[in-house]
Amino acid sequence: MKKNLKSIIAVVLLVISGVLAVFLYVRIKDKNDEKVQIAQVEDEVMNKLIAIRRAEVAYFSAYNQYTDNWDSLKTFINTGKFYLTERKETIVQKPSGGDSVVVQIDTLGFKSVKDSLFVKDYPNLNIATINKLPHADTSFNIYAAVFDEGAVIEVEDSKPINPARQKGGQYKPLKFGSQNAPSTKGNWEK
Repeated sequence: MKKNLKSIIAVVLLVISGVLAVFLYVRIKDKNDEKVQIAQVEDEVMNKLIAIRRAEVAYFSAYNQYTDNWDSLKTFINTGKFYLTERKETIVQKPSGGDSVVVQIDTLGFKSVKDSLFVKDYPNLNIATINKLPHADTSFNIYAAVFDEGAVIEVEDSKPINPARQKGGQYKPLKFGSQNAPSTKGNWEK
């Protein structure tokens, strides 16, 4: 009888330890899967922020300001043009002994903004959804303004997937730019 009881207890303990091992394995696997998913989504967010930054910098070069209007930015990407120019400078000697510079700028042609900025590096980028977060059905937060110090732009992930980036977390949401100073640096860049 004692031998039989010991066998039953051993089997019960073996089953319990097996269940606990499976439980621990599943918990650890779920945590690792969650970390991998967060890293993938944050990578997608960073890539989209880099694409938006490229478009905003191009917009700034054309209009000397950034835009906080997604439709204006999309239209600029789809229909905007970069003009290809050639600059020639000629130094002309003046009879009085000085000289002056004559600058001649010729327009050679143009290239579309979309082809210049996105075709090579972002061939699958959908311009119609450039403002949408890859992991949520909402847009990036965007802010643009012009101050005496210069133009500012800030684009931020409005719904971070990483709990450490959510409100009250130890990290700020992924973003580039600043509302306080002219910058287009991303907070993920060192």
